[in-house]
Amino acid sequence: MIAVLVYVFVVDTSNESPATITYYEDGQTKQEEITYYDNGNKKSVIFYDENGIKKSERLYHEDGLQESYRSWYASGAKEHEILFKGNQILTREVRWYQSGEKEFETFYREDGIRESEIGYYESGEKRSERLNLDEDGSEESYTTWYKSGAKQSEIFYNEDGTIETQTEWNEDGTVKST
Repeated sequence: MIAVLVYVFVVDTSNESPATITYYEDGQTKQEEITYYDNGNKKSVIFYDENGIKKSERLYHEDGLQESYRSWYASGAKEHEILFKGNQILTREVRWYQSGEKEFETFYREDGIRESEIGYYESGEKRSERLNLDEDGSEESYTTWYKSGAKQSEIFYNEDGTIETQTEWNEDGTVKST
């Protein structure tokens, strides 16, 4: 059985001082949450691990809507970043490997539908690409590459989501299947 101990401290919310500090302890981990306010509006929420290293951060617009989310690996390297627009609709999302190299990047249209996503090998070469160009956000194409940069596969979809064409290549460029 895990015992959870929660401490909540409420402090002065005037100006830009922390308004809530919460500690969570289950015998193995402890994390700290600090919520900052500016003139009564939530400005940011920051989580720290048991060693005081920042784990994640949420920033807010003056109107109270979330602006961004960022997280970090224990090493301090950035792990994940999401940017919001309006009523928490994503505009961009990025995830990194622990090495600091980009793992994938996703872009969204103003209506929140994914427009494209690019994946990368840890060495930096493009691994995959998804394109969503239809109004309903359905996938139009998906392409993958070998680490060498040679195209590995390519799929094009019909409007109903079924595969229109699919081609696979060997790393030397010869067609493997269609």
